[in-house]
Amino acid sequence: MSMRVGRPPIPRCALLWALALQATFLLCILGGTAARGEDVPQAARLLAPGTILAPADLVMPEDRGNQQAARALVGMRLRRAMPAGARLSPADVAAPYVVRRNAIVTMRFAAGPLMLETEGRALDDAALGAPLRVMNLTSRETVDAVAAGSDRVEVMR
Repeated sequence: MSMRVGRPPIPRCALLWALALQATFLLCILGGTAARGEDVPQAARLLAPGTILAPADLVMPEDRGNQQAARALVGMRLRRAMPAGARLSPADVAAPYVVRRNAIVTMRFAAGPLMLETEGRALDDAALGAPLRVMNLTSRETVDAVAAGSDRVEVMR
C-alpha cells in the first residue's frame, strides 16, 4: 500500500462565503465563486457593452473543460463593458438581439388555418423567444409579440 505525501491539489473553482466586520460594527455576508484567473476566459481587449463576442475577443484558458465554457461565450452579447484582461462569466453575457428597437418587423398572427402578416415597428429589443411590444404600422395599435427570428415576430393572442 503506497501513500502519497504532499500538498493537496489546488481546486479550480470554489464557493466562497466570508463574514466581514465593517468599521461601524455592521456584519456583512459576502458570497461568490472564486476561480484561478488562468482557468477563466478573459477579455483580450477593451470590449464595449453590446459587443457580440468572437474568438479573437477572448483569451482562452488552457484547461480543456474550461475551453468548452469559453467557446460557449462566442456569439453572445456583452451586458457591460469589459476592460482588457477582465474575467468573463456567463453572468456577463446574454443572447444576442434578433429584433432591435425601432426596427421594421414582419408581424405574423396565426389562428388555425388563418395566417395574417403585416409590418410593424418594434418598441423593444428582444432576443430569440423573448417577449416584446410591437406597433402595427397600419392601425397604430400596440400588440404583444414574441421574437421569432431576424426582424420577425409572432403576435400573441
